[in-house]
Amino acid sequence: MLSILARVRYSERVYVYDAAARKLLKKFSKASLSSPLSVEDFTQLCSNVSLWPELHKLLMHLQELRYPPLELQVLFKELASSSSVCSWIAPSESVISIIHNVVKGVNPTENPCHLVALQQQSPILFKVLTDCISLPFFSDIVALINSLLECALRPFQGCNIVPPNSKNEDSDAFFPHLPLIRQRGHYLADRKLQRIQSGKCTKKSSRHPSLLPGVFTMFCPHGICYGFQVMKQAESPNVPFTIMLTRFHTAPQVVIYDNACNLHEYVLNRLPLFFKDTQFLVDRFHWDNHSACSLGYNTNLYPQYAWINTQIVEQSNSELNRIKGSLSYMNKGNFMKHLSLFLYFQNKQTLK
Repeated sequence: MLSILARVRYSERVYVYDAAARKLLKKFSKASLSSPLSVEDFTQLCSNVSLWPELHKLLMHLQELRYPPLELQVLFKELASSSSVCSWIAPSESVISIIHNVVKGVNPTENPCHLVALQQQSPILFKVLTDCISLPFFSDIVALINSLLECALRPFQGCNIVPPNSKNEDSDAFFPHLPLIRQRGHYLADRKLQRIQSGKCTKKSSRHPSLLPGVFTMFCPHGICYGFQVMKQAESPNVPFTIMLTRFHTAPQVVIYDNACNLHEYVLNRLPLFFKDTQFLVDRFHWDNHSACSLGYNTNLYPQYAWINTQIVEQSNSELNRIKGSLSYMNKGNFMKHLSLFLYFQNKQTLK
């Protein structure tokens, strides 16, 4: 039994960990010239963020306005988000190097290669640096970004401990070219999640009383299905986490998933270093439902992924509905054979 401590608590991954301060920051991010934040709220906001001197100093530049300039709106929206900072400031070597250079006084717009790297890895940071460079207090913005970078890197400090190898194939899964290579492991965060869920009053899902919840499929960016996992419980971030950890030698470069925000937090609580170089993005179809998440999860902000059909899973599920009735009452052996054959022919159609 392998047990791994979560290295960094949630409160340390979010820059402004005080919920009341984030609520006021969100209100401030929506303020405008015609509707500035009230004097009382702005005073309270400044008091609440006094624990973060770089942020407090930046707010002092805006005390007469009591609303963020257009160039700073996206920054304050991110500061008000409950998502981890590494969701929009990528912990990559290139982004770290660029920020360190900007701190030293290097103009971020002078190097085209740096701009491309920022736009592809941290588009929110790209927008903040390029839009705000002409502001008179740009140096204070840079100081805040440097402090945010420290927060973004916290989950990845320490050694990368992965579960031991395993070749015992799961009979409830079919991934012909991604055999099992390691165990999932057991984590302290799993026990904590169980305690939280056991104490919650939740509405039961409207699933069939005797049938399994369904299958989880995984696709490459070109629309080819890698395989599927039969789910014994309702879909959760544990399903994709387990597939990627147990079947991939290294974590994927990008994961596009309708629940990517929660999947990202899930991996940060368990094996953050294994997924350090992975971008977690929400597919275009479901993005509008993620109003409280960091904009860093928005696939549309990453130009290098514009060609990817992020609705491929939804489209495949629509096709699977054609055989849902016959699959539902098959025995396990027939179910696995019929579904794998159906997905095989789907792949053949995609390759034409």
